[in-house]
Amino acid sequence: VEPSFYVGLPGDREERFSLAYAKAEDLTLNPFLHEEKTNFFEPYDLIYERLLRYSKAEGKYESGILESISISDRQVVLRIKGELSFHNGFNLLANDVLQTFNLYRASGHRLGQILDEAVDSYTTEDNFTVSISLSDDENAALALFNCLQEIPILPFQLWDAILPAVSDLTVLQEISPLPTVGSGPYRLLRQDDFALILEKYTQQPNSSYYDAYPQYLVYYKYQKEELALAALAHSDLDVFLNLSDSHPQEVMADTLKSFAAMSFWEPDSA
Repeated sequence: VEPSFYVGLPGDREERFSLAYAKAEDLTLNPFLHEEKTNFFEPYDLIYERLLRYSKAEGKYESGILESISISDRQVVLRIKGELSFHNGFNLLANDVLQTFNLYRASGHRLGQILDEAVDSYTTEDNFTVSISLSDDENAALALFNCLQEIPILPFQLWDAILPAVSDLTVLQEISPLPTVGSGPYRLLRQDDFALILEKYTQQPNSSYYDAYPQYLVYYKYQKEELALAALAHSDLDVFLNLSDSHPQEVMADTLKSFAAMSFWEPDSA
Protein backbone atom coordinates (compact mmCIF):
# COMPACT_ATOMS: atom_id res chain seq x y z
CA VAL A 1 0.00 0.00 0.00
CA GLU A 2 1.38 3.38 -0.97
CA PRO A 3 1.77 5.69 2.05
CA SER A 4 -0.22 8.91 2.15
CA PHE A 5 1.27 12.12 3.43
CA TYR A 6 -0.58 14.98 5.06
CA VAL A 7 0.09 18.40 3.54
CA GLY A 8 -0.74 21.51 5.57
CA LEU A 9 -3.82 23.56 4.79
CA PRO A 10 -3.50 26.92 3.02
CA GLY A 11 -4.09 30.26 4.71
CA ASP A 12 -5.27 31.03 8.22
CA ARG A 13 -8.29 29.39 9.84
CA GLU A 14 -10.46 32.48 9.30
CA GLU A 15 -9.71 32.30 5.56
CA ARG A 16 -11.03 28.76 5.31
CA PHE A 17 -14.58 27.45 5.33
CA SER A 18 -14.66 23.70 5.91
CA LEU A 19 -17.23 21.06 5.07
CA ALA A 20 -17.53 17.29 5.20
CA TYR A 21 -20.00 14.72 3.92
CA ALA A 22 -21.45 11.99 6.07
CA LYS A 23 -20.71 9.64 3.18
CA ALA A 24 -17.27 10.25 1.69
CA GLU A 25 -18.42 8.89 -1.67
CA ASP A 26 -20.90 11.79 -1.99
CA LEU A 27 -18.00 14.19 -2.49
CA THR A 28 -17.49 14.52 -6.23
CA LEU A 29 -16.15 16.90 -8.86
CA ASN A 30 -18.30 15.37 -11.60
CA PRO A 31 -21.17 17.72 -12.59
CA PHE A 32 -23.08 14.83 -14.20
CA LEU A 33 -23.10 12.51 -11.19
CA HIS A 34 -25.96 13.95 -9.16
CA GLU A 35 -28.68 14.50 -11.75
CA GLU A 36 -31.33 15.19 -9.11
CA LYS A 37 -29.49 17.52 -6.76
CA THR A 38 -30.35 17.80 -3.07
CA ASN A 39 -27.35 19.94 -2.13
CA PHE A 40 -26.33 23.28 -3.61
CA PHE A 41 -22.78 23.45 -2.30
CA GLU A 42 -21.06 20.77 -4.35
CA PRO A 43 -17.44 21.59 -5.28
CA TYR A 44 -18.30 21.58 -8.98
CA ASP A 45 -20.95 24.26 -8.36
CA LEU A 46 -18.10 26.64 -7.57
CA ILE A 47 -15.55 25.40 -10.09
CA TYR A 48 -17.95 25.84 -13.01
CA GLU A 49 -19.85 29.00 -13.84
CA ARG A 50 -23.43 29.10 -15.08
CA LEU A 51 -24.70 31.52 -17.68
CA LEU A 52 -27.17 33.09 -15.25
CA ARG A 53 -27.63 33.51 -11.53
CA TYR A 54 -30.50 35.26 -9.76
CA SER A 55 -29.63 37.96 -7.25
CA LYS A 56 -32.31 38.22 -4.59
CA ALA A 57 -30.73 41.40 -3.23
CA GLU A 58 -31.00 43.12 -6.62
CA GLY A 59 -34.13 41.27 -7.73
CA LYS A 60 -32.66 40.50 -11.14
CA TYR A 61 -30.55 38.06 -13.10
CA GLU A 62 -26.78 38.51 -13.15
CA SER A 63 -24.03 36.75 -15.07
CA GLY A 64 -20.31 36.29 -14.81
CA ILE A 65 -20.23 35.09 -18.43
CA LEU A 66 -22.81 37.06 -20.42
CA GLU A 67 -22.52 40.67 -21.47
CA SER A 68 -26.17 40.77 -22.46
CA ILE A 69 -29.27 38.78 -23.40
CA SER A 70 -31.71 39.97 -26.03
CA ILE A 71 -35.12 38.43 -26.74
CA SER A 72 -37.12 39.08 -29.88
CA ASP A 73 -40.18 37.02 -30.74
CA ARG A 74 -38.92 33.39 -30.45
CA GLN A 75 -35.23 34.27 -30.69
CA VAL A 76 -32.81 34.59 -27.76
CA VAL A 77 -29.32 35.98 -28.33
CA LEU A 78 -26.57 35.47 -25.73
CA ARG A 79 -23.52 37.74 -25.95
CA ILE A 80 -20.48 36.53 -24.03
CA LYS A 81 -18.10 38.90 -22.31
CA GLY A 82 -14.77 39.30 -24.07
CA GLU A 83 -11.49 38.18 -22.53
CA LEU A 84 -13.05 35.59 -20.23
CA SER A 85 -11.02 32.47 -19.62
CA PHE A 86 -11.16 29.13 -17.88
CA HIS A 87 -8.82 28.47 -14.97
CA ASN A 88 -6.21 27.03 -17.34
CA GLY A 89 -6.08 30.24 -19.38
CA PHE A 90 -8.09 28.97 -22.38
CA ASN A 91 -10.63 31.49 -23.67
CA LEU A 92 -14.30 30.92 -22.88
CA LEU A 93 -16.09 31.15 -26.22
CA ALA A 94 -19.51 30.65 -27.75
CA ASN A 95 -18.54 27.17 -28.91
CA ASP A 96 -18.01 26.08 -25.29
CA VAL A 97 -21.61 27.10 -24.57
CA LEU A 98 -23.00 25.41 -27.66
CA GLN A 99 -21.05 22.17 -27.16
CA THR A 100 -22.01 22.04 -23.48
CA PHE A 101 -25.67 22.29 -24.49
CA ASN A 102 -25.11 19.54 -27.07
CA LEU A 103 -23.50 17.26 -24.50
CA TYR A 104 -26.38 17.66 -22.04
CA ARG A 105 -28.93 16.99 -24.75
CA ALA A 106 -27.14 13.98 -26.27
CA SER A 107 -26.55 12.37 -22.87
CA GLY A 108 -30.22 12.29 -21.93
CA HIS A 109 -29.57 14.36 -18.80
CA ARG A 110 -32.67 15.87 -17.20
CA LEU A 111 -31.56 19.39 -18.17
CA GLY A 112 -30.85 18.24 -21.71
CA GLN A 113 -34.38 16.91 -21.98
CA ILE A 114 -35.73 20.30 -20.92
CA LEU A 115 -33.57 21.96 -23.58
CA ASP A 116 -34.95 19.55 -26.17
CA GLU A 117 -38.48 20.72 -25.40
CA ALA A 118 -37.66 24.42 -25.11
CA VAL A 119 -35.27 24.91 -28.03
CA ASP A 120 -35.63 24.27 -31.75
CA SER A 121 -32.03 25.13 -32.66
CA TYR A 122 -29.01 27.20 -31.70
CA THR A 123 -25.98 28.46 -33.56
CA THR A 124 -22.82 30.46 -32.92
CA GLU A 125 -22.79 33.68 -34.93
CA ASP A 126 -19.20 34.44 -33.88
CA ASN A 127 -16.84 33.60 -31.01
CA PHE A 128 -18.95 35.56 -28.53
CA THR A 129 -22.55 35.17 -29.72
CA VAL A 130 -25.00 32.27 -29.37
CA SER A 131 -28.36 32.56 -31.13
CA ILE A 132 -31.17 30.33 -29.81
CA SER A 133 -34.50 29.66 -31.54
CA LEU A 134 -37.22 28.75 -29.07
CA SER A 135 -39.79 26.05 -29.67
CA ASP A 136 -43.53 26.78 -29.86
CA ASP A 137 -44.00 25.65 -26.25
CA GLU A 138 -45.59 28.51 -24.31
CA ASN A 139 -43.18 27.93 -21.42
CA ALA A 140 -40.08 27.62 -23.61
CA ALA A 141 -38.47 30.90 -22.52
CA LEU A 142 -38.93 30.12 -18.81
CA ALA A 143 -37.57 26.59 -19.27
CA LEU A 144 -34.54 27.94 -21.15
CA PHE A 145 -33.77 30.49 -18.43
CA ASN A 146 -34.02 27.76 -15.79
CA CYS A 147 -31.48 25.72 -17.76
CA LEU A 148 -29.17 28.72 -18.07
CA GLN A 149 -29.11 28.87 -14.27
CA GLU A 150 -28.35 25.18 -13.83
CA ILE A 151 -26.09 24.01 -16.66
CA PRO A 152 -22.37 24.50 -15.91
CA ILE A 153 -20.34 25.70 -18.89
CA LEU A 154 -17.56 23.19 -19.60
CA PRO A 155 -14.21 23.87 -21.30
CA PHE A 156 -15.04 21.78 -24.30
CA GLN A 157 -11.48 21.55 -25.58
CA LEU A 158 -10.73 19.39 -22.51
CA TRP A 159 -13.95 17.39 -22.47
CA ASP A 160 -13.95 16.71 -26.20
CA ALA A 161 -10.49 15.15 -25.94
CA ILE A 162 -11.72 12.39 -23.63
CA LEU A 163 -15.33 11.83 -24.72
CA PRO A 164 -16.14 8.51 -26.39
CA ALA A 165 -18.16 8.40 -29.60
CA VAL A 166 -21.35 7.79 -27.64
CA SER A 167 -21.65 9.80 -24.43
CA ASP A 168 -24.78 8.77 -22.56
CA LEU A 169 -25.34 9.82 -18.98
CA THR A 170 -23.87 6.64 -17.50
CA VAL A 171 -20.64 7.16 -19.44
CA LEU A 172 -20.39 10.79 -18.29
CA GLN A 173 -20.98 9.82 -14.67
CA GLU A 174 -18.05 7.39 -14.81
CA ILE A 175 -15.69 9.37 -17.06
CA SER A 176 -11.99 9.24 -16.19
CA PRO A 177 -9.73 11.12 -16.05
CA LEU A 178 -12.19 13.83 -15.10
CA PRO A 179 -11.45 17.41 -16.25
CA THR A 180 -11.55 19.73 -13.24
CA VAL A 181 -11.11 23.08 -14.94
CA GLY A 182 -13.94 25.62 -15.04
CA SER A 183 -14.45 29.37 -15.07
CA GLY A 184 -16.25 29.73 -11.75
CA PRO A 185 -15.34 31.67 -8.60
CA TYR A 186 -13.16 28.83 -7.27
CA ARG A 187 -10.50 26.63 -8.82
CA LEU A 188 -9.23 23.28 -7.62
CA LEU A 189 -6.10 23.94 -5.57
CA ARG A 190 -5.38 20.42 -4.32
CA GLN A 191 -6.95 17.03 -3.71
CA ASP A 192 -5.44 14.18 -1.70
CA ASP A 193 -6.59 11.38 0.61
CA PHE A 194 -7.48 13.84 3.35
CA ALA A 195 -9.13 16.83 1.73
CA LEU A 196 -10.28 18.56 -1.43
CA ILE A 197 -9.37 22.25 -1.43
CA LEU A 198 -10.77 25.05 -3.58
CA GLU A 199 -9.19 28.50 -3.87
CA LYS A 200 -11.07 31.67 -4.78
CA TYR A 201 -10.39 32.69 -8.35
CA THR A 202 -11.46 36.15 -9.50
CA GLN A 203 -11.04 37.32 -13.07
CA GLN A 204 -13.58 40.14 -12.80
CA PRO A 205 -12.14 42.60 -10.25
CA ASN A 206 -15.12 44.95 -10.52
CA SER A 207 -17.59 42.23 -9.49
CA SER A 208 -18.54 42.08 -5.81
CA TYR A 209 -20.82 39.03 -6.02
CA TYR A 210 -18.34 36.72 -4.28
CA ASP A 211 -16.55 39.28 -2.12
CA ALA A 212 -17.89 37.87 1.14
CA TYR A 213 -16.97 34.29 0.23
CA PRO A 214 -13.94 32.77 2.00
CA GLN A 215 -10.56 32.51 0.29
CA TYR A 216 -10.52 28.71 0.63
CA LEU A 217 -13.16 25.98 0.78
CA VAL A 218 -11.95 22.76 2.37
CA TYR A 219 -13.92 19.54 1.92
CA TYR A 220 -12.58 17.04 4.46
CA LYS A 221 -12.70 13.32 3.73
CA TYR A 222 -13.49 11.84 7.13
CA GLN A 223 -13.73 8.06 7.06
CA LYS A 224 -15.71 7.92 10.30
CA GLU A 225 -18.70 10.04 11.25
CA GLU A 226 -17.42 10.30 14.83
CA LEU A 227 -14.30 12.13 13.63
CA ALA A 228 -16.38 14.64 11.71
CA LEU A 229 -18.64 15.26 14.69
CA ALA A 230 -15.61 15.78 16.94
CA ALA A 231 -14.16 18.27 14.45
CA LEU A 232 -17.51 20.06 14.33
CA ALA A 233 -17.61 20.27 18.13
CA HIS A 234 -14.11 21.78 18.21
CA SER A 235 -14.85 24.29 15.40
CA ASP A 236 -12.39 22.60 13.06
CA LEU A 237 -15.35 21.84 10.80
CA ASP A 238 -17.98 24.43 9.88
CA VAL A 239 -20.70 22.30 8.24
CA PHE A 240 -21.36 18.55 8.28
CA LEU A 241 -23.51 17.53 5.32
CA ASN A 242 -25.34 14.58 6.82
CA LEU A 243 -27.15 13.29 3.75
CA SER A 244 -29.86 10.81 4.60
CA ASP A 245 -32.54 8.65 3.02
CA SER A 246 -35.11 11.36 3.67
CA HIS A 247 -37.18 12.91 0.93
CA PRO A 248 -34.96 15.19 -1.22
CA GLN A 249 -36.91 18.30 -0.20
CA GLU A 250 -36.27 17.51 3.48
CA VAL A 251 -32.59 16.98 2.83
CA MET A 252 -32.39 20.25 0.89
CA ALA A 253 -34.16 22.11 3.71
CA ASP A 254 -31.71 20.71 6.28
CA THR A 255 -28.75 21.67 4.10
CA LEU A 256 -29.97 25.21 3.50
CA LYS A 257 -30.58 25.70 7.22
CA SER A 258 -26.93 24.79 7.80
CA PHE A 259 -25.87 27.75 5.67
CA ALA A 260 -28.44 30.22 6.98
CA ALA A 261 -26.08 31.70 9.57
CA MET A 262 -23.11 31.97 7.21
CA SER A 263 -22.30 35.54 6.18
CA PHE A 264 -21.45 34.55 2.62
CA TRP A 265 -24.42 32.27 2.01
CA GLU A 266 -27.96 33.50 1.36
CA PRO A 267 -30.17 30.37 1.27
CA ASP A 268 -33.31 30.03 -0.79
CA SER A 269 -36.43 29.18 1.15
CA ALA A 270 -37.15 25.46 0.94
